[in-house]
Amino acid sequence: LTFDPNRPLPESRVILAGYGIGIYLIITGDRIALSTILRQLRLRGIGVSRALLVGNGPEARDILSYVRSHPEIGFRVTSYIGSAPDSGVASAVWKGKYSRLPQCLSSGEFDVVLFGVAAGQSGKLGRMVKLMRQTRARSFIEADQYSTLVGEVRPARVHGHPLVEFRAEL
Repeated sequence: LTFDPNRPLPESRVILAGYGIGIYLIITGDRIALSTILRQLRLRGIGVSRALLVGNGPEARDILSYVRSHPEIGFRVTSYIGSAPDSGVASAVWKGKYSRLPQCLSSGEFDVVLFGVAAGQSGKLGRMVKLMRQTRARSFIEADQYSTLVGEVRPARVHGHPLVEFRAEL
């Protein structure tokens, strides 16, 4: 290719640039429209995933508060598992202690599992994450807690909110 100073922008380059800009605008518009439609449907309760919250205490309450204040992410926390019933999570049904996690996962009742286990219980968190290999439910953890699982899980997505989706296999 050579550059002709008498014709700095030949028609072919203008057409090519216009085509690229047009495709970019169409794709951007489609993505904005799709995310807006999904957000509105989820706000109305359509396409919402049933979520199980694992943990109690401040970490679990923070996740529950975030999910409730952002219904557009599409999670409805219906139940939780923790070391004991937690009055801060009273709006969800307590399914029992952590040992009940395998039964809850095998029931197929939940599409999403949100981990909000206390920072001092990283060993317990690792054991619970290994159980996720046996289920099809999507798994999320708070971004601040992800460092406790490095080497045990593979991040799947970071959605633009403080929850990191992960897969239990490396």
